[in-house]
Amino acid sequence: MNTVRKWSRFLSGLWKSYIHILKRDRMVQVASGLGAALLLAVILVPAITSWRMSPLSKPGSNRDMAVLGYYDEGGNSPDFPSSFPSVEAHHQLMDAISPVWYTVMADGSLKARSPKPDLVAYAHSKGLKVYPLFNNDLSGDKAGALKTAATRSTAVSNIVDLIRKGDYDGVHIDFQLVPSSSRDALTAFISELRDKLPRNKPLSMAVFPKIGIDPSVSGAYDYAALAKKVEFLVMMAYDRHSESSKAGPVSPNNWVEDNIKEFLKSGVPANKLVVAVGTYGYDWPTSPTGASLGGGGGDGTSGGAKSTPTKQALKIVSDMGVAIKHDSASGNPYFEYTQGGTTRVVWFQDSKMLYNRLGLVRRYKLKGIAIWRLGYEEPAFWETLAKDLGKGKTRK
Repeated sequence: MNTVRKWSRFLSGLWKSYIHILKRDRMVQVASGLGAALLLAVILVPAITSWRMSPLSKPGSNRDMAVLGYYDEGGNSPDFPSSFPSVEAHHQLMDAISPVWYTVMADGSLKARSPKPDLVAYAHSKGLKVYPLFNNDLSGDKAGALKTAATRSTAVSNIVDLIRKGDYDGVHIDFQLVPSSSRDALTAFISELRDKLPRNKPLSMAVFPKIGIDPSVSGAYDYAALAKKVEFLVMMAYDRHSESSKAGPVSPNNWVEDNIKEFLKSGVPANKLVVAVGTYGYDWPTSPTGASLGGGGGDGTSGGAKSTPTKQALKIVSDMGVAIKHDSASGNPYFEYTQGGTTRVVWFQDSKMLYNRLGLVRRYKLKGIAIWRLGYEEPAFWETLAKDLGKGKTRK
């Protein structure tokens, strides 16, 4: 006990001496001020950096590009596998995942698609954030829950309740084919959702690009207004040609860049824009004329195409012994093969296209990329991503 009293008297005397010197010595005053400032920096800088890097970057990440992966449980066919093996093998190259788990119905209720708490726990154990995806019901009126203020409010309340109760890190909205007449209603929905969500639960949104897309698909997006309400927008930079169109490049390089420029010109900040990268393609039957399929066009039949994961497309190349061609106009790969007497053409997205997209993200100083979807990609995809992230500058 005596030892404690001695130390207490010693420290008290030392502190009084310091205060006495501090009052008289200008140099000590300056040094003390610098020391206090340094201490505050040590405490506050990590917190400020963490806040600035939010909401997409992994805690402690020093990469200059964020990576979001869309997650799906897969289909009945082995050609359309679960996304989990990709998360398990490559979580270190991602910052967050967005599982496709919920649909907002026309009355504002939510339809769950087998959400898995075990996946959320696993993702968190690997430092990944989890932003469940909420899409819109397309089975009836495409305006869905946006149709009235009451159904919008119901949808918002249900989403907020789910996020508050669940172990989720935020919300990702993916409303597609919303009629242009619902443009203001969509913006109002996003604004109300942002206001009702806890501030530490980021809100983000996937949107179709504008250039080269029919207004019936992109007309409902007020890009600048939406960007003010969300933490980031994901530009779905694919489906320039799809199963409902004639054969052609799925994601032409020049088309993607033109749309990036359009987003920035329309008022979307570069640090809020994420470019979605596809890991799939489409397999079309060709027309009876057998016309040329190069040059970014082709004469595939309207409709009749089927979605094909990139690794499945490359398996067809290997099994059939056909050659991959690269279209100089679009920068997209394609190939032809014959099955059951029918000649087919496959346009798809590969790791070379990922390389191009990463270059665009860096050139325009965008926030990062999103992968649609995990499980469809070939091994070279991750090799390309790892190489690029490794050479990137660290955040400051």
